[in-house]
Amino acid sequence: MTNHSASSGQVYRVAIICRGRGSATARAYHAHPRTELVGLCDLVREPFDQLGNELRMPNRFKNLDHMICQTSPDIIAVTTATERHYDLSMRVLEYGVNIEVEKPICVNLLQADKIVDKAKEKEVRVAVHHQG
Repeated sequence: MTNHSASSGQVYRVAIICRGRGSATARAYHAHPRTELVGLCDLVREPFDQLGNELRMPNRFKNLDHMICQTSPDIIAVTTATERHYDLSMRVLEYGVNIEVEKPICVNLLQADKIVDKAKEKEVRVAVHHQG
């Protein structure tokens, strides 16, 4: 993700790792004028197809690596169960892609430190959000 001022009009390419969740996050990114939803990745077929149909998202993947390589996202939102946050975040960060992960960032501070260190190494950002 390039550093641009808010006035630059930069549109960020966003992909979502759903794992049966993430509908609210996907809808928010889909509706935002400065983001383009470029891919959904999920192993749970029914909600994945339902969300993809609702958002008219043709780029649906069962393989995270394929999604990253084929869509070149600026940001990947990790909207999975907490116990998956660390592994998925580290995997995405290996590609040098910014992540936005649901809270909590992971299950312990050691994992959190490793995520932050990997992001610094790859010169990308990590954001943590809470859906209300």
